[in-house]
Amino acid sequence: TTLFRSVTLAEVASQPSEGSTRLPNLAELLRKDVESELAAVNWKAAGLRRRYTLSAAVVRLTSAQSGERSVLASCTVSASVRDAERGTLLAIVEGRARAEDGPSAAIEAERGALAGAVRGAITALPEAIRQAQ
Repeated sequence: TTLFRSVTLAEVASQPSEGSTRLPNLAELLRKDVESELAAVNWKAAGLRRRYTLSAAVVRLTSAQSGERSVLASCTVSASVRDAERGTLLAIVEGRARAEDGPSAAIEAERGALAGAVRGAITALPEAIRQAQ
C-alpha cells in the first residue's frame, strides 16, 4: 500500500482479456500511473475528513489499426474508494482515454491511453469523495 495523505492505494488489477493489449506488466504500469496521479492531487485542498483506501483496475485496453497510418488505442480505468475505518464503499469513478500513434507504435498508443484514463479517474476522486462524505 502507498499512502498519499488521506488516500491509500490498496490494490490494482488488470482485467483485459488475454491478447487484447501489447503492454507487458500492465498491473505494474497501472500502479505507477495511479501513484503518480495521487501524488499530484492537492489532498489538503480537497477537504477530506477521513482516511480512504483506493482500488484501481484496468477494465478495458485495446488497440486497432485506424486507417493505413495510425493505431488507435482506448482504455477504461475504474477506481473505487472505501472509508478506511468502516470499509464502506463511497464512490466508484471511471476514466476513459484514447490515444493515436503511428502503425509501428501500438505500445506507445496503449501507454498513452492508459495514462490518460488513470488521470481521468484520479482527477475525479476528490469531488466524488467530497460528495460521499
